Amino acid sequence: MCVTIRIIYKIRIVRGLIMNYTTKKEPVILSNDERDRLLKIVSKRYAMGIRNRLILNFMVYCGLRVSEITNLKPRDISITDLEIKIKNGKGGKDRTIDIPEALIDLIKQWKDKRPKTSDYFFCNIRTRKGLDITVRKDGQARTFNSTSKKGDKISVRYIQAMIKRYALKAGIDKDITPHTLRHTYATNCVRDNIPLPIIQEWLGHSYLSTTQIYTHLAGKDRKEAIKKVTTGTV
Repeated sequence: MCVTIRIIYKIRIVRGLIMNYTTKKEPVILSNDERDRLLKIVSKRYAMGIRNRLILNFMVYCGLRVSEITNLKPRDISITDLEIKIKNGKGGKDRTIDIPEALIDLIKQWKDKRPKTSDYFFCNIRTRKGLDITVRKDGQARTFNSTSKKGDKISVRYIQAMIKRYALKAGIDKDITPHTLRHTYATNCVRDNIPLPIIQEWLGHSYLSTTQIYTHLAGKDRKEAIKKVTTGTV
């Protein structure tokens, strides 16, 4: 009976009726060079650039999800303790993430520039009316109507478009999403030989099997293991 069930299961996988984890699309990750190019392309001359660069850093050096970025409150970030507290993350989980010391100055710069009346750490700097822009991988743009007020929570859609725009500008020929930066962070953690249960805790994964995919990705380029997770451009 069990043999028959296994045969039927395998046949359905072949026919595409069941998704096998081994056939899932492999996550896209950035090389350390691509990561640094992406960060460097964001100018810190103006408040918006400081904010956007810090968002990218929180994803690539702390492994935050895009939804966690948008929901951060000022009280969730402690420079004194070098910690980010994620409350009610995916699956309703709370967790604490260490902040690399290299990000302290950037955090202070954004705290100085951000609208103080906003309930959200990452927020709109000014009121904008009219069109917003999303850039696709092929460089073609589509427009949609939007209105955002000063101090409003920054949107997931804005961050998605921002990352693609900066990736194109940096000459990175990959289909990059916010989760690409999280994948990159996790893969670098594995390359640094950090135990999987710890990486699981940092990422907020419910199951260790979800974290184990990064052992495969890290094994593709062991030469990168000499570089630490927090080494590079911020």
